[in-house]
Amino acid sequence: MFEWNSQLDTGIESIDLQHRQLVALLDKLSEAMEAGTGTDLLSEILESLEDYTAVHFSEEEGYMLDSGYTETSGHRTAHKIFQNKIQELKQDFQKDRHGALSIRLVLFLRNWLTDHIGSIDQQLSKHLRQSGANLNRCG
Repeated sequence: MFEWNSQLDTGIESIDLQHRQLVALLDKLSEAMEAGTGTDLLSEILESLEDYTAVHFSEEEGYMLDSGYTETSGHRTAHKIFQNKIQELKQDFQKDRHGALSIRLVLFLRNWLTDHIGSIDQQLSKHLRQSGANLNRCG
């Protein structure tokens, strides 16, 4: 289980709710792995992650563009890396390369939560609050 902590809160309600959805997916997979059924959920989790990135990254990038965020390019690159990793894992799953795939996905998501949301998204949220950006987007 991944413990949510206040350092992950951005103060932007829609973004925080979406981040918590990511944690819920991670926890669902972790629980299934503990029960020995992690592989059974991989397809569902990978599809959910694709859907998540389409909505969440679009919303964040919209905020960046609307507010003139100077770090947009680097932030978008990080999003693309995440999407590429999900595609890589999905391809491995489709090619029946399930060995350690659940573990790889859990480790990747944990690192993303800590490194990206805990740092890069915090910088974005600080910028958005300081710039007075309209934070009432509809993802």
